[in-house]
Amino acid sequence: AVRVDDSGAHWKLGFRMSQMLRLWLKEHQREAADMCLNVLLNGGHGILVAHGMGLGKTLTTLATLEAWTHRFKQARVIVCCPNSVIHQWGGEVANWEATITIDSYAIIVRLLRPWFKHGGVVIVGHDQFKRTHEHFAIDKNTVLVVDEAHVLKQDTTDSYKVFAESLRTNR
Repeated sequence: AVRVDDSGAHWKLGFRMSQMLRLWLKEHQREAADMCLNVLLNGGHGILVAHGMGLGKTLTTLATLEAWTHRFKQARVIVCCPNSVIHQWGGEVANWEATITIDSYAIIVRLLRPWFKHGGVVIVGHDQFKRTHEHFAIDKNTVLVVDEAHVLKQDTTDSYKVFAESLRTNR
């Protein structure tokens, strides 16, 4: 059941989504965010959001992370994406900062201390993640988002092996 509070925010499964964000999201994005939150909440091992190009997967993901980190204040999230779109992800976080309030950090290992302590989102390229994955101390409370996850199709690739090793947890 959905509950609407005095601010117009929608509450579902204990997750809050602001009225403004709900207005911006299209129906398929709201459904995908709800599905992702449900899977994460119930200890799922992953979910694939495979909307077509330009249909708002990044915004859907940010809305999901906003709801997740609002409920779990020190949640740690890693967004791992191709190097060519790191700045695009950062730009999307900046574009939505008035509506989506998640802390994001640059991926310099020595600057990860605030992320470990306070939670938030780290955006890292696939290649850098492969080189530095052991520094992230991924555990069952870490959410890992893999943009362009087709890099994980072949279980013989280095990318697959690093992600499989890092993801010996639920999320």
